[in-house]
Amino acid sequence: MKKIYKALALMIALVLALSAFASCGDPSGESGSVTIVLGLDTPVEYEVDISKVTIDNGLFSVLDYLKSEGTLSYEASGTMISSVGDLKPDASKGEYIYIYTSCEADFDVSDWKQTMEYKGMELVSSGVGANDMTICDGDLIYIGTIIYG
Repeated sequence: MKKIYKALALMIALVLALSAFASCGDPSGESGSVTIVLGLDTPVEYEVDISKVTIDNGLFSVLDYLKSEGTLSYEASGTMISSVGDLKPDASKGEYIYIYTSCEADFDVSDWKQTMEYKGMELVSSGVGANDMTICDGDLIYIGTIIYG
C-alpha cells in the first residue's frame, strides 16, 4: 500500500511541476510580449516585446530593458522595488510596491494571497520575488501598492 501512495505522490508532483511550465505561455523569452501595468489613478500600460529582452533576472530584466530604452524608470534596493515611474509609495504611511501577475507559475498560494481584476483578467499577487518572476508571452504584470499596518 505504501508503494501505491509513493507512486501516486510522485505522479502528482510530476503533473504539478509540468503544469507550472504549461500555465504561462512560452517561457523561453524568444517571442511574444508581456504587458506591464503601473497601478496609478489612471493605469499606464507598457507592452514589451520579450524577444528584445534577455530574461535572466525575472521582472527586473523587463524593467531594466524599459529603463535602457528611456521608457520607464525604477528604483530598487536589492530585490525590493521602491518606485516605478510615477508610482512612488510612501513607506512612512505603510505604502509599498505590490505585484500581481497572470502567470500561474508565480501565483502566491499562501493564506495571504491577494487577487484583483484588471480589464476582465483575474490577477493574483506574486508569490515570488521580482527577480524570480517568470516572464512569458501574454503575461500581464500589474505593479501597484499595498498598505501594511
